[in-house]
Amino acid sequence: RARHGLREGVFTVGLFGQKFEGKGQLLLVDALARLRDDGIACQALLVGPELLPDFMARLRARIAERSLGERVRLLDYVPQPQALMQLCDVSVLATYQETFGLVLIEAMSVGVAVIGSNAGGVPEIITDGESGLLFETRNADSLYAALRRLHDDPALRARLAQAGRRVAAERFSLARHYDALEAILRGEWPPETVPPPAGHPGAQGPHPPVAPAAGLWHR
Repeated sequence: RARHGLREGVFTVGLFGQKFEGKGQLLLVDALARLRDDGIACQALLVGPELLPDFMARLRARIAERSLGERVRLLDYVPQPQALMQLCDVSVLATYQETFGLVLIEAMSVGVAVIGSNAGGVPEIITDGESGLLFETRNADSLYAALRRLHDDPALRARLAQAGRRVAAERFSLARHYDALEAILRGEWPPETVPPPAGHPGAQGPHPPVAPAAGLWHR
């Protein structure tokens, strides 16, 4: 942590993704300020490309307004975000409308507890209270409440992290997706996937759902 300007023994929250309004960095700054006001030793690591100068000016201004300059670290794009995720106690996806949310899978797979916005494809990844926590989209108070819950209950945080790692391995591994794609290309419809479209040769019988294929978080 010290290498990246983070303090040891402090509740650390990560947010990984492009820096712009819809990714929710401003929400996290507001939620972090509330944790600090509660007397909680906390800090945040915001990692991702800085694409919009106007938004970066707003983000830095918000950090200054909340007197969080010593508690928020801003890093640009990194090719291996999971190395930084492992520095965090919690990884947050605060996007207003996320199609899927690969960063959640990346964090879960390295044993980090996750909090996600209850919108888009995120609820397909996180089962609230079992493999992570969901919060009300665009609501800093709701995000604060989820963060406070995981800060106050390390045992819950550990259980969610363990369950998340298991979900990432069982449902979202690359090997599983490659096997499913190969079956589709052979004209089959692999088991344990979403139902095939009408007219597909594998359209008979029920199929339990899994999440759609993921995109890269930094693109």
